[in-house]
Amino acid sequence: MVKYNVHKALAEKKLLEDKIDRCISNFKIVGTKKGSDKNVYETKTSVEDFNVEVSSKYQQIEDLIYNYNALDKAINISNAVTNIQIGNKNYTVLEAIKRKNSIELDKSLLRQMVSNYDCMMSEVNRRNEEVQKNTDRMFEEKEKSKDGAELISFYKKQQEWSLVDPLKVREKIEKLRDEIEEFEKEVDFALSTSNALTIIDVDLK
Repeated sequence: MVKYNVHKALAEKKLLEDKIDRCISNFKIVGTKKGSDKNVYETKTSVEDFNVEVSSKYQQIEDLIYNYNALDKAINISNAVTNIQIGNKNYTVLEAIKRKNSIELDKSLLRQMVSNYDCMMSEVNRRNEEVQKNTDRMFEEKEKSKDGAELISFYKKQQEWSLVDPLKVREKIEKLRDEIEEFEKEVDFALSTSNALTIIDVDLK
C-alpha cells in the first residue's frame, strides 16, 4: 500500500495515463522472420531476445494499467465519502465535481428565465405606456373631476397589462443566480483544500 494525498494521486494518475499511451504507441507486439534466420526481420534483435522484450514490455504495460486503475478506484472511493462545505451546503467531493460539471444547465435555465422575464416586462411596459397615452387623450378634460378620476381608474384597470407569473420568477432568478455565484466562487478552493488534506491508500504494483 502506498499513501497519497488526493492531489498527488490525481497528478500520478495523469502521469500514468500519459506513460501508458506512450508505451502502447511504441509497442511492437509481433514481428516476422524468414526461414531459419536468427533475427527478427528488419531488426538486429534475435528471436529469443525479441520474445523476452515483448513479454517484458507487455507485463510493464499491464502493471501500469493496474496502477492506473488502482489510483482511479481509490480516488473515486474517497470522493464518494469525503464531505466538503460550499456556501451553506454540504456535498461529497463526488457531488461537488458532478455539480461543477453540470452547472452549465443551471446557467442555461437562468439565462432563459432572465431573457423571458425581461422580454415580457418590456412588452408589459410598452403596452401600458400605450394605455396611459390613450387614457390621457380620452379623458383629458375629465381627470380633474371626481367622476372623471373614477372613470380613468376603471378604464386603466380594464386595459392595463400585467405579467402572468406562476413561479414568481424574479425570486427564482435571484435565488438561482446567488446559488451559482456562491458555488463557482468557492468550489475550486474547497476541492483543492480537500484534495490536499485527504489521504488515501493505494494498492500499487
